[in-house]
Amino acid sequence: MPGNFSKKLDFLTKVRLLVSTLFLVAGLVLFNSASQYMPSIMSMTLGQWQTGSFKVYLDTGKGFNETESYHHQFTRNAGKQSNLYFLLSGENFQRLRIDPGSQKGKVSINDICLHSVSGSKCWSPQSIEEKFTPLHDISRFEVSGDSLDLIATGNDPYFVNKEIFVYEDVESSGIEMLVTIIFSITLAVLVFYLFPIFL
Repeated sequence: MPGNFSKKLDFLTKVRLLVSTLFLVAGLVLFNSASQYMPSIMSMTLGQWQTGSFKVYLDTGKGFNETESYHHQFTRNAGKQSNLYFLLSGENFQRLRIDPGSQKGKVSINDICLHSVSGSKCWSPQSIEEKFTPLHDISRFEVSGDSLDLIATGNDPYFVNKEIFVYEDVESSGIEMLVTIIFSITLAVLVFYLFPIFL
């Protein structure tokens, strides 16, 4: 009788371990695939700018359109650096368009960064000049000191990244993997201890 109980206990333990492992693997796979749809943040540090609406457009395969655009309306504080933040959708995009205001004048950009659960990517003034192209109402687009200076010659200036955005270039923060592992292990442990209740 004790031998049968020991065998039954061993069998139950094996089943619990098997089910917990399955949930661990499922948690890792599902959380990893879902993370690309989590919102990301784009930040821009400005040294000088014009009053008006800064806009960001994402091309997720449907071209630039208003439904995939993000706006930031603000008033200039003369002589002060400013940080703009845009909460973007988590969809992977191919191209990025930035509309730096809606007035003629000078705009100085110190950096542009994308931050998400999977990591971050930043462009310095030099890489902005190298990786982006001014396409409308911009007469000057070059590095000057610690910023990229552009001169808007009309009310609709914008610039776009030259190449398709490559997500392998994103510098991983390690946060995504840590969250994924903690979530999956917690789920597996809960399943291991709660599984006998449903038998």
